[in-house]
Amino acid sequence: MISKSLVFKILLLSGSLSFTWSHPQCTDFYPPFEDVNLQYCSQYQEFGCCVAERDAELQDLASSILSNFPEKVRGDCDNFVRDILCQECSPYAAHVFNMEDRSRADWSDFPGLCTEYCRNFHQTCDQLLPYLTRSQALLNASTESIDAFCDAQMIDDVDYCFPDILYDMDLNDQVRESQIGSSDDCLCLEEFANNLRNPLALTFASDSTHRIYVVEQTGVVTIFFRNGSYLHDPFLDIQDLVYVSSRTGDERGLLGLAFHPNYAENRKLYVHYTTSYEGTLYVRISELESFPNDTNRADARTERVLIQVEQPAGNHNGGSLFFDLEGYLLISLGDGGRAGDPFGEFGNGLNLKFFA
Repeated sequence: MISKSLVFKILLLSGSLSFTWSHPQCTDFYPPFEDVNLQYCSQYQEFGCCVAERDAELQDLASSILSNFPEKVRGDCDNFVRDILCQECSPYAAHVFNMEDRSRADWSDFPGLCTEYCRNFHQTCDQLLPYLTRSQALLNASTESIDAFCDAQMIDDVDYCFPDILYDMDLNDQVRESQIGSSDDCLCLEEFANNLRNPLALTFASDSTHRIYVVEQTGVVTIFFRNGSYLHDPFLDIQDLVYVSSRTGDERGLLGLAFHPNYAENRKLYVHYTTSYEGTLYVRISELESFPNDTNRADARTERVLIQVEQPAGNHNGGSLFFDLEGYLLISLGDGGRAGDPFGEFGNGLNLKFFA
């Protein structure tokens, strides 16, 4: 098996991003300010509604809340707690808390979360709600269902819900531009996830949830969310089927993942992995389905083997899986591998006569 000490990071490649802030307003109805030195809610240190003292208070509050829960909950919910508490520091705080109108009596103590983010939060951290809001209406809705809670907490102007407001250029194109990243308009790397074991692929399902599926060579697929949080239980774990080697540079394992274009309806997905059968190594392309009532997990028992091809070497086994625009599944199998391309009449390298 691959050494546990071999740890990789996922980096997001992004351009020199520009965020501009439209109609900003703090909860005290004053405009946001610049050049504050925030440590906890650092995403708002260039333009926001908190001073350093309040930032420190929010960090202490987060620590106090999380201290009431076991380590797993603290790990799963730390980013959610930070995001929610730090909305007080957002330059749009008055809008996020339904406070933009001074005459309103129904101000909220809980920020308006966009539906997808709200559902992820509730599924993972609903037990924290009594520490984050005093609204009995929200607490009652939370016990009823995810949909009831997310509907109840939604603000009047959904354009200002978190986190979509951060990326809404239609709202942001009229006010001061705050530059993030390099001033040289370079492409920048930002760490998104770490402590992964040989991550080989990252993909999305065509179901409008924006969940990020990270494939590890060992045979595990994990779901991440855009804020960097992730589900502790893997989406797929087929380590007992996947052949991997402890040899450095070995290219076998779970190599590819693709979702059916109609995944939202049929729950079908496809994997490409190396396996051993009766002493011979093969690459296998299989179809699986996620659980009917839990699309955060694939059911390994539904595996249907589509193709199984013998591979004579431990490298050049292919791996990529894609659906084209016509709905065909495209599979890469590699060229057989091994130094010198020794297989076949002409070797397994590219034969230029094929183009004659």
